[in-house]
Amino acid sequence: MWVISDEEEIDRLRGRFRGVERVTFVHRGSIEYLEGLATAGHIIQNTSYPSFFSKRNGQVCVDTWHSTSVKKLGFDMPGGNIHSRNMIRSLLISDFVLSPNPFMTRIFRDSYRLQNLYQGKILEVGYPRNDSTLRGLFPIEGVGRGSGVAAG
Repeated sequence: MWVISDEEEIDRLRGRFRGVERVTFVHRGSIEYLEGLATAGHIIQNTSYPSFFSKRNGQVCVDTWHSTSVKKLGFDMPGGNIHSRNMIRSLLISDFVLSPNPFMTRIFRDSYRLQNLYQGKILEVGYPRNDSTLRGLFPIEGVGRGSGVAAG
């Protein structure tokens, strides 16, 4: 299930993936979205979980993040302790957080105060968006390495 906020984008993607049974597109906040959050075995997201989301036992959550930061994040932002609370909660929920490099791993740990608190794994394996851009230029192992998620 892909969660998308833009209804026109959902329509475009539904047309592109018509006939592919394992791929569905839902609008963020819809009943289908809520059912997906509640029942999915694996959740892979690149923003933050809704403030009401509670991970159930056995559910695996992966945070792919969405970009390499060249700005202040978390507690490093003015008012960061207030504005970052759901992002911090989302990172703590995640079993795996993708990082493109040691610099971003340090940002996650320091800016969000995850050191000695985060129980999951930060995997320095790149970002899916960058991987698809660079595919063919470099050998990419992807998110599966170390996560227990099978390739393909």
